[in-house]
Amino acid sequence: MLALTTCCLMTLAMGTLHAWSVLSASLEQTLSLSRAGSSLVYSIALVSLTLTVLFAVPLFSKLKPWLLFALASTMAGVGLLFAASGNLAALYIGYGLVFGIANGAGYGFALQLSARVYPQRSGFAMGVTTASYALGATIGAQILGALVADHDALVTLRLHGYSFLLLAPVLAVLIAKSNARYTDKAQSSDSGGTQASDDATASPASNHIDQAFINRYRISYGLSVFAGLMAMAHAVPFISSFQATAAAPNALNIALLGAVVLGVGNAAGGVIAGLASDKLNPVAIVTALPAIAAVALAAAAMASTLLVSLSALTVIGFTYGALIAVYPVAIARRFGATASASAYGQVFIAWGAAGLLAPVVAGALYDATRSYQYPMLLALCLSLLAMAAARRLTSD
Repeated sequence: MLALTTCCLMTLAMGTLHAWSVLSASLEQTLSLSRAGSSLVYSIALVSLTLTVLFAVPLFSKLKPWLLFALASTMAGVGLLFAASGNLAALYIGYGLVFGIANGAGYGFALQLSARVYPQRSGFAMGVTTASYALGATIGAQILGALVADHDALVTLRLHGYSFLLLAPVLAVLIAKSNARYTDKAQSSDSGGTQASDDATASPASNHIDQAFINRYRISYGLSVFAGLMAMAHAVPFISSFQATAAAPNALNIALLGAVVLGVGNAAGGVIAGLASDKLNPVAIVTALPAIAAVALAAAAMASTLLVSLSALTVIGFTYGALIAVYPVAIARRFGATASASAYGQVFIAWGAAGLLAPVVAGALYDATRSYQYPMLLALCLSLLAMAAARRLTSD
């Protein structure tokens, strides 16, 4: 439990990456950026995160958990401090590249470790760890948003960097005390007892990475998460785009609700879907979720009131949180514990592709139309395609 709690603490801190939308408006003013230009910073971070998850897997079993946790948190702090330098190149490198790499190492390792220290309920463990990542975005939106309102985005980035440097030794001590170990086989920490490996319940094709199935998972995963990644990049400006909200004296506080409800939905989706995946077929879950997202996206595209837009963001966040919690479980069931980390890293490329495109495409469409209606409709179409693609995951 100490190891699982530490994994959740790591993802909680790293999840603040996805509170980007509370920083974007201030940075656009400070650095004279367009909406697409500011969105590119977030996109670079998501691509950096993706590539790290893909290529860092061999390090998971070679470095001690305490060292990986300490390095990831320290790198995050250094990246944010560099991003606060006050020029565009530093922002792209510090936030986009360095903080993104730190996120990939911290989130990717914590997610895989959580399943290994709690193998008897790996879906629950991954769901809680993913939900903590989403909760980090929610808490981060409130704390970072308040700091931006009182100071500016650059000061906020600097303070955020210091927080990661302080957190690094805490994470290292906690995970070391848990005696958790990362191995190629799912297992508990050294607290005693023998746990069954996920290999026992895996499909006949387990432990063999079938590239045809990897490609199917990539297509369905990438299409499924487009809407959630777009929403995380633009939640605050989306709410701010409503004239009634923008004219209110407490417009910033109201706009921050966009990031908050998105994060709450995200966290709830991770926990509920993680629990459900221990009892239900995860492929059936990832097939149903894009349909739910499509309904919410239609509501967001046509929204004319604050209540409707916030409700739509909550549901979009819920489906995204559920998707990123269930896909690792579905992959582990399909490929087995031995191959799951490698398979997940390969599938995760699709998340990075969506992360590169979704924020920038939505920003460019907004710059061209001064409306978020078209980005929402585009995400709706992709969600319907995701539902069709997910149905193919049941085929052998």
